[in-house]
Amino acid sequence: MNFKPATVPPDLNAFGAIDSHAHLDPETFGEGVDEVLQRAWSAGLSGVVAVAASENPDVYHRTVLLAQRHARVHAVLGIHPHNASLEEVLIGPLREQLRSPGVVAVGEIGLDFHYRFSPEEMQKRVMSSQLRMAADAGLPVVLHIREAFAESLEILDSVAPLHRGVVHCFTGGPEEATAYLERGLYISIPGVVTFGPRAGRLAEAVRSIPTDRLLVETDCPYLAPHPFRGRRNEPALVAYVVRCIAEMCGVAASEVARTTAENTQRLFGLGEAA
Repeated sequence: MNFKPATVPPDLNAFGAIDSHAHLDPETFGEGVDEVLQRAWSAGLSGVVAVAASENPDVYHRTVLLAQRHARVHAVLGIHPHNASLEEVLIGPLREQLRSPGVVAVGEIGLDFHYRFSPEEMQKRVMSSQLRMAADAGLPVVLHIREAFAESLEILDSVAPLHRGVVHCFTGGPEEATAYLERGLYISIPGVVTFGPRAGRLAEAVRSIPTDRLLVETDCPYLAPHPFRGRRNEPALVAYVVRCIAEMCGVAASEVARTTAENTQRLFGLGEAA
């Protein structure tokens, strides 16, 4: 990815928020990951959840090492639906690295029927098997669901009535949010919420989600919030997501940051943020 980096304002304040979903792969950030994290800490973040979702199995080990180098970084490992057809290549390294210290969830897993980089039936099978893998390991799941709402509910219900996990990068409306909440899941809001009218019914959904089930994320390097759309996103900019949600809900940004950080800690078993 060849994004032009966003410029992080020096006075940005995230009030202790946690970016619950960031991709910090060397393919995107090169040797600059430590600088990206330093900007996050300077902006007031208290943690970052780093998600390994590459087709390269080495990403699992690199993400674990990143989490072990930085106490406030936590690793999530899984087979992305785009890469479901590579399950035979990825499953061995994934199982091996899931046992590593610093790994807090299986993900991102799920269904993506927008791009269909892997066949639909294969995506369904790999999603189901990873849900069971996470349950066996005692880990929550991070779900990627795109244009596959009904199918995702069918698979979730076939595995268990309730799930410990989060629907990441949620951009749906209140009805979709309610369906996931009824299955025990948290909802994570990305920078799309800052896009004004283009955010669609997401603003309605945000106001409908109980505060104790809400997370915030960047999904960096993608989906940079306004006013940085089209630039390379990074964890510090989750502050804009926090600010936007606060304005929508009529509360202080510090309150949104505190609540969503506590929710992230509870879901992933992080304890008190460093």
